[in-house]
Amino acid sequence: MPEEELEGQVKLAAEQYIPFDINEVNIDFHVLPSSASEDSQGEMAIILVAAKKDKINELTELVKGAGLIPMVMDVDAFAVENMHAINYPMGQEETTALVNIGASVMNVNIIRGGSS
Repeated sequence: MPEEELEGQVKLAAEQYIPFDINEVNIDFHVLPSSASEDSQGEMAIILVAAKKDKINELTELVKGAGLIPMVMDVDAFAVENMHAINYPMGQEETTALVNIGASVMNVNIIRGGSS
């Protein structure tokens, strides 16, 4: 499927999983590599990420207020995954669980072969 069509389909499908108005969030997605054991019936696995626009704007203004220029914003679970990948390179068959325990939220990210 062409990327432009895929974006529209993901946004349409995302509405059923996001508990907010789709116009109040920014969404992004990543197509996961397909596994040889998966049944390829025209389906693909994706990771969907959504963040409320007002929260993104709040954090962006905070960074700008500190005299900095925001360049990249990442979801905390994936930021931990990126830090882990840089500090602890792992083999393709290793499986790792990353647990991020914060004051108000906890994330568990299972990684195998470099993919969540």
